[in-house]
Amino acid sequence: MVVVSIAGVPVNFPFTPYESQLVYMEKVIVSLESKQNALLESPTGTGKTLCLLCATLGWLQHRKRSLQKAARERKTAGRLEYEDGPGDDDDADAGVPKIIYSSRTHTQLKQVVKELKQTAYKPNVAILGSREHLCVHPEISKMRGTQQNHSCRMAAKQMRCIYKSGYDQSKKGGAHPIMDIEELVTTNLEKQVCPFYASRDMLAKANIIFMPYNYLVDPPLRKSLGVSLENTILIFDEAHNVESIASEAASYSLSTEDIQGCIKEAQECHRMISSRRYVPDESSFLSEQSVTTLIELLMEIERGLNAFPVSKDGGCTKPGEYIFDFFKAFNISFDTAPMVLGISEQVIEAITDGGNASNPRNSRLESLVSFLKTIFRDKDNHHKMTKQFRVHIQELTTQGPKRYSSAPAAFKTLRWFHYWCFHPGVAMQEIYDQKVHNVILTSGTLSPLDTTTKELGIPFPVQLENGHVVDASQVWLGVVGVGVTGKRLNSSYQFRSSVEYLVELGNTLVNFARLVPHGLLIFFPSYTILDQCIAHWQMPPADGAPSIWARLTQLKAMHVEPKNRTEFATVVADYHAAIKANAAGAIFMAVCRGKVSEGIDFSNENGRAVVITGLPFAPIKDPKIVLKKEFLDQAVVPAGETKLSGNNWYVQQAARAVNQAIGRVIRHRHDYGAIILLDERFGYAQQRGTLSKWLQPYCHNFGSYGEAHGTLVRFFKFNREKYAAAPPPAPPKSLPFKAPKQLEPPTPTEAAPVESAPKDATTNSQVAIGDGQSYVNPRLLAKPAAAPAPVPGPVRAVPVAPPVSAPPSLRRVLEKQVVAGSTAEVRASSSLEAIVQNARAVLSPAELAALLGLIRNVPRAPEDMPEIAALLGPHPELLEPIAALLPRSYQQFTPVSVNAAVQAMAASAARLKRKAAPAGVAVPNPQCSICFDVAGHSHAAPCGHICCDRCWKKLEQRGQLVCPVCKATWEAKALVRIHAKAKQSKPSTRTL
Repeated sequence: MVVVSIAGVPVNFPFTPYESQLVYMEKVIVSLESKQNALLESPTGTGKTLCLLCATLGWLQHRKRSLQKAARERKTAGRLEYEDGPGDDDDADAGVPKIIYSSRTHTQLKQVVKELKQTAYKPNVAILGSREHLCVHPEISKMRGTQQNHSCRMAAKQMRCIYKSGYDQSKKGGAHPIMDIEELVTTNLEKQVCPFYASRDMLAKANIIFMPYNYLVDPPLRKSLGVSLENTILIFDEAHNVESIASEAASYSLSTEDIQGCIKEAQECHRMISSRRYVPDESSFLSEQSVTTLIELLMEIERGLNAFPVSKDGGCTKPGEYIFDFFKAFNISFDTAPMVLGISEQVIEAITDGGNASNPRNSRLESLVSFLKTIFRDKDNHHKMTKQFRVHIQELTTQGPKRYSSAPAAFKTLRWFHYWCFHPGVAMQEIYDQKVHNVILTSGTLSPLDTTTKELGIPFPVQLENGHVVDASQVWLGVVGVGVTGKRLNSSYQFRSSVEYLVELGNTLVNFARLVPHGLLIFFPSYTILDQCIAHWQMPPADGAPSIWARLTQLKAMHVEPKNRTEFATVVADYHAAIKANAAGAIFMAVCRGKVSEGIDFSNENGRAVVITGLPFAPIKDPKIVLKKEFLDQAVVPAGETKLSGNNWYVQQAARAVNQAIGRVIRHRHDYGAIILLDERFGYAQQRGTLSKWLQPYCHNFGSYGEAHGTLVRFFKFNREKYAAAPPPAPPKSLPFKAPKQLEPPTPTEAAPVESAPKDATTNSQVAIGDGQSYVNPRLLAKPAAAPAPVPGPVRAVPVAPPVSAPPSLRRVLEKQVVAGSTAEVRASSSLEAIVQNARAVLSPAELAALLGLIRNVPRAPEDMPEIAALLGPHPELLEPIAALLPRSYQQFTPVSVNAAVQAMAASAARLKRKAAPAGVAVPNPQCSICFDVAGHSHAAPCGHICCDRCWKKLEQRGQLVCPVCKATWEAKALVRIHAKAKQSKPSTRTL
């Protein structure tokens, strides 16, 4: 392990971290120390989960020790000799926050726990899950929802569950090994201990609690878990979905079918009471009369919903406040809702107790109860809250299940009552108000951060858009807007169903399948488009040639993402097996926003390229999309703030889905992969700007398929040879490492050599990448050293060495000034003689002779000063002593004005120098380190790495450049022109 000191906090890390990892951990620690929320974007493959765990646990450990030390000092201050009190450490522990680490699914949390086991930290861990995930009872585990919860409680109460009894007899509060949810179930099952109750027992002593983040944003669910958020560090990993999850948690939908289900449950309860199969408690509200009243109320709601006038096209939309008017018509208000909820909950309990255990189902009545609890929970602020909601009532016709395979499709029409939340900040603000320590959101796709902050509605003072740990040679990103036969590729609604588009896309994919080694991931905008493409590609052509699907199958094993979740794991396993078994590899066709695009690791051979076939825009006419866009367009923002328009939000949602799919490849420091965007719209400036920030410099818009094919061939050839020749990465060494106080990019003088650079630059000035040269010996690029500052002193003390010496005329001028006896003149003459010496070091003999000629004329022709300034442009410090030679009429200027004139002349000379064409260096077939183009217009950084002018322009920010290979920082004006030179010519030499 390596101990890294970041912002004064020692952090144990499994290996020496990369710069981007140090920057990330610094941001985490700053947010924890200052109790500020953080929004941290770091590309997939940069180790953000490991960094987040180590930084947070390192700070937690540091915080605990600081509090314990402070507690001891307070005790010591009150007596001469300190003796540990029994509660000293406990008091300190009370001030240490707990960590709640949440991610989207338990599968993703399993990966987080795996990372935790690799660290030096061994915290007390708790994993929270529902009974659906943790129950091991042979019968109850098959149930779902209310029936499962109630059956579990009854079995525990009546001591009919051996696992609950085993938990009761087990030792509580002891130390537990770090386990994921599957290990928690397996371990406790072997001991005949209930995993569900065991996980609750682990909460009290846990330093870090793992749970899916819908447990946090859903208030009723969070309350049922009994988790307190006060003084907790809330971490949302893979947080690109938090906005939608938070909105959905606050939204509800109710159909006429749901209400009919509620009526049936109430009627079943009525029959149970009337037949004495269920006898309510004396304290219960439940009776035949109360249940009859509930049934009549539910029937009125169904009639009211069916009678509501709606248009067949878009339904009917009302403001959020209408929700109270709707239920008021049925006498449900803040005053009467508690009674309705009480009776409904007792009906649920009754039918669960007397229900059929072989029919695991969710209670429809329970959904209605959750709905009403949410609406009528805050009487004081309900008008303020409803401004973030809209009521939408619509009529939908759906296809029902067939009774038998040959039966005609059965359709049914339902009325839906939607209560949609369009501001995720409703749920996030409620969490934030629980006095949490701070909130950290992290993902590989959070940009743009400003709009994410607006959507979530809470402040995020600490923000980061991190770079990647890979070099430019490991990434290929191209927009291919035309197919293999030159036809346009555009998956918009206007073109995606045309035969021409489907054939062109299919033929282009066949060519890329030949080119890409091993695993190829292909993402489609939706399941509909995926199914449409496969159906057409499987049709044999009229000329009897093999179909597109047959040609793909001949090249690689084909796999398609299933819509059924139960089949998904099997298909993924088959894909990985095909990669290992087949040298040609396999293809995995999937959907943006689908299961493959979320959290699945396709590193190394499993994913050498990812193809995005189109922009995954949500259905533009979907009522929820229409209302969300209207909600944002109508929002009023404070003066000076940027407003998030509905259209911008719409575009950003598609961009995030694309960036998530792209993140399936290039999963670690030594991985490489290609990203192929097969839609001409990716070439538009608006869409390219929505790509992850670290990707944008690498993006190239190719005018033809052939151009993209050539550079991609060179990309895979180079990386195949590079990683075939290189030995496997050695395990990280545990060397002491201390992060700098200011985590900034290294200066040019501090830049370390990169892996692809030659070990001896004096003997090898180029490194081949593909078919060209992307590296040049930095010594060939070196410019003359800057002249040292003039050193005043006696004229005779300054040696004048051949071959160039001051001419006799200039010596006579200097001698006259010395004879004059003025101290200032002596200083000027000695400085001038120093200029001659220093100029010899920076100018060629011809330039030095020209300078001496101009200096000779300064007393008679001061107008030559600009020409001198142009000659000494890079060395303005040599101009100041020359000003002393100006005629007496010029001496009226103050030293300040003379200096200003000198600086102005130096600036003018610098501008002239920039306009002049640089001398440059000749290199055989100079090749860009980013796009791999063998381009004639290219420059090299002082570190020796070459990029084409187009790529350097993308990398430039405020006159600064970061080398895409070695990450050294340079000024843009430090680049040196590279001239293409024939391979058979002599080695590169500097031309002057």
